[in-house]
Amino acid sequence: MHESIRHLRLDRRLLTRRDWISDPELDQELAALPDVADKGVPLGEEAEEPEAEHAE
Repeated sequence: MHESIRHLRLDRRLLTRRDWISDPELDQELAALPDVADKGVPLGEEAEEPEAEHAE
């Protein structure tokens, strides 16, 4: 499989195409994705920081 097509395997717009990726392949690909939960910021916290800087 070409590298460019491999990057498109999980494209949300293409997942609904018939025979694009099987359910077991999709499950395997999703399980292999890294956990980036520590990068998340609760809503509101990031937006409040710049306002605090302008208030000074």
